[in-house]
Amino acid sequence: VLFRSELTTNLTQTLTYKKSFGKHDFTALVGHEETNFEFNKMRIQGGGLFNSNVQLPAVATTVAAANEADHWALRGYLARLFYSFDDKYLFTFNMRRDETSRFASNNRSGIFPSLSAGWRVSDEPFMKNQKLFSNLKLRGSWGESGNQFTGQNFAYLPSLATTVFYVIGAGQSIVRGPAPVVFANSNLKWERSAQTDIGFDATL
Repeated sequence: VLFRSELTTNLTQTLTYKKSFGKHDFTALVGHEETNFEFNKMRIQGGGLFNSNVQLPAVATTVAAANEADHWALRGYLARLFYSFDDKYLFTFNMRRDETSRFASNNRSGIFPSLSAGWRVSDEPFMKNQKLFSNLKLRGSWGESGNQFTGQNFAYLPSLATTVFYVIGAGQSIVRGPAPVVFANSNLKWERSAQTDIGFDATL
């Protein structure tokens, strides 16, 4: 008999503000996100059934059980600012701060910025008389992202196994007891990756 449940909940709120005056356009956004993951699995196995048509562990001669569980949470705060002048010069700045339960308290938070800029060259006065481009835009961006899935969940804590057997005493009795199988690494932190892009859009 196998019982399994897996649930991921996401909660997101954002607030956007826009303002335009003259040739200036501003858009600001702030937001908050919550992600919660829960996983539970239980297996009950029976052997020596007196009737193979009645497959219930409760009527088995031998019964064994095992279970697995996992739980982590992620909280994020984000902000974005977009500015455009005359629809020719475009700038975007993003900032995100995430907190995860997968790391120790002193390494749970990570801040990840990004920015981009664009120049619509085809709208410049010196491009008015040319016939090749109906639209030409140069753009570039740089940003960082974070990854919390850098290994086993809660690897900053030591893991114990209860399936380790010991021989103790004068009678050399075999007993089962917990023992560490994964040693803690309190220095685990967000994995960071950075990316830079340069490109152009053109319509001929």
